[in-house]
Amino acid sequence: MEMEESLRPKAGGNTRSKRRRFTLLFLAIGLALALAETGWAKANEKPRKKGKSSKVILVEKKVVEKGQNHVLDLPGGGKLELLWVKPGEYSMGSPKEEPGRGSDEAPHLVKLTAGYWLGKYEVTQGQWEAVMESNPSNFAEAGNNAPVEKVSWKSAIEFCQKLTEREGTAGRLAPGYEYTLPTEAQWEFACRAGRVKALYTGDLTIAGERNGPELDAMAWYGGNSGVDYEEGYDSSSWVEKQFEHNRAGTHEVGLKQPNAWGFHDMIGNVYEWCYDWYGSYEKGTATDPEGPSNGSKRVIRGGGWFSKADKCRSANRNDRIPVFGNSSVGFRLALRRMGSEVEASPPSFQ
Repeated sequence: MEMEESLRPKAGGNTRSKRRRFTLLFLAIGLALALAETGWAKANEKPRKKGKSSKVILVEKKVVEKGQNHVLDLPGGGKLELLWVKPGEYSMGSPKEEPGRGSDEAPHLVKLTAGYWLGKYEVTQGQWEAVMESNPSNFAEAGNNAPVEKVSWKSAIEFCQKLTEREGTAGRLAPGYEYTLPTEAQWEFACRAGRVKALYTGDLTIAGERNGPELDAMAWYGGNSGVDYEEGYDSSSWVEKQFEHNRAGTHEVGLKQPNAWGFHDMIGNVYEWCYDWYGSYEKGTATDPEGPSNGSKRVIRGGGWFSKADKCRSANRNDRIPVFGNSSVGFRLALRRMGSEVEASPPSFQ
């Protein structure tokens, strides 16, 4: 009996039922207020312009494909221009009758089956500093637009690797493509720009040790490389100069006549590192040659501010130990597919 009595509702009604009714009442009031607020918001909403969306608009990615020139953005807002070089074939080396010819310039047919990009100018001090955060140049007074020099082959490759990593991480490199140095065959192909003469402007007359009259329009070399800045090299003892000067050094890139494909300073200003080990040319026709598989020195090409006239020819070859750099050697950036595998589709760069 006592247990049954305790389970009976007490006088005054069912407490749980009252609570339930109050809860439902509060929910009804809240719903009414919410509906009223929504209606006010819609009534006062500003009309959207036709075609506009509140979603984030994705900017279409710029795609650079083969056949097009390429402008590379550098850290800090700088630019580096590369020109497209389409596949082709040419006679590499020089004929026996060419003035100033070297014994290592045996003429032979070269076939380049893949296009590549090559810097319109030599890499400058400003571009180097933007990537490497230093400036090794002996002729710093020549300015940010003068070619970087005192760069070893290994440090030039490091510069290229930094750009490859940066652009690859950002998704702007096609598979298999890298920023690097041109092969020796690619360098000479671009330098000649379809010409078979000693210079990309025609024949070279060697009128003196540092006097090649045709060179003045297209190159800074030992005969015309006089400078006013204090860091200039003492050139007072040089003989047979085209123009008299007591100090010599580098000059800003792009001031001399470009070749037919738009490349500046392929001859003169600074020698340029190539990717290859130095060695004898292959006999017969060479397809996409990359030089010997090993060696002690790397190829440099093009002559420089220090050079005699006979060294400033498209076919001239020289070499240096890859771990050392000096004030007459710089480089030109290339963008190309590494290895001999043929590409399945056109490369694109986002």
